[in-house]
Parts: sequence; C-alpha cells; structure tokens
Amino acid sequence: METKIIYFTVNGRPEQAEFPVDCPAQDVKDLFRSAAEAGPHDILKLYNPKGNIINISPQLAPNSPHSCYKLEVVAADCNSEPLGTELAVALGFDLSSMEKRQGGKLGL
Repeated sequence: METKIIYFTVNGRPEQAEFPVDCPAQDVKDLFRSAAEAGPHDILKLYNPKGNIINISPQLAPNSPHSCYKLEVVAADCNSEPLGTELAVALGFDLSSMEKRQGGKLGL
C-alpha cells in the first residue's frame, strides 16, 4: 500500500503524518485535527512554506522536513454561539451603562 508523508509544524513543534494515498478525506482531516489537539468544532488552517492556505485533503502534496507546512488552530470551539450579554462580557462591554446612554434601546 502506497502512503504519503506530510511534514508540518504545530505551535513550532515538528510533526509528520503518514496516510495511504487513497485515505478518505475525513480521515485526513481527523488526523490533522488530532495532531493539533483540536476539538471537533475548532477551525484549522494549513499553510504551505510560502504562507498560502492549502486544503487539508488526501491530495496534499508530499513534502520534506525542510519545506514543512504549518498547521494552526485559528478558532476554537466555533459551535458555541455567545450572543447578546455573553458576547458583550467576553468583549469587555458594560451593557447596562451602554443601555442607559442609549435610553434602554439596545434590545439585547
């Protein structure tokens, strides 16, 4: 069985992934998700040595340790949807003070 070896870094740590050339796309994505210690709702980005975003898929071009890709978790837990008050608190806004200035018309 023919395999591909992909070299990449995660948080500056060198890693490598080896998978069959006919590996299903979801398995390849799960492999990179595992390497990044990312959750199921985290967003991953893979960059080539030039800094361009490339698709995490079975079609990834094999590379060498000297031209490794860079894997990043760019957003964590994207399934949770902080809205209204939660979002304001997360961003450091004082909603009660804002509502007073707006005459209670924020509607959050």
